[in-house]
Amino acid sequence: MVYALRGSDPAFREIEIDHFSEYWDAVHLGRFDDVEAGLAELTNRRTFVRPQLPAKAISNIHKAKGLECGNVILMPVDAKTFPDKHDVRCLLYVALSRAKDGLTIVASKANPSPLLRV
Repeated sequence: MVYALRGSDPAFREIEIDHFSEYWDAVHLGRFDDVEAGLAELTNRRTFVRPQLPAKAISNIHKAKGLECGNVILMPVDAKTFPDKHDVRCLLYVALSRAKDGLTIVASKANPSPLLRV
């Protein structure tokens, strides 16, 4: 996303902000008497704004990125879903690394992914 900053230095009129909410949080820190009080308030707000994960959920890899779950079932792990490509290898890593306690992989015997040894 590109946002125009009005009245700013011409060199910085258009900047790219990846995490717009974090940008505004940093801007709003100036409203507090000290940084520690501002960070405490932001932490408190973020805790209650972000919903807690349900005990059990079905998700895709993209939505699970950045989250950790106790147990994960990954399926289907076949050559069609996970071919031997760099971006798919990264995606598989994201999927595998979501599990904290247990990981179950449902792999095809007939057409396994070349990224795994079956």
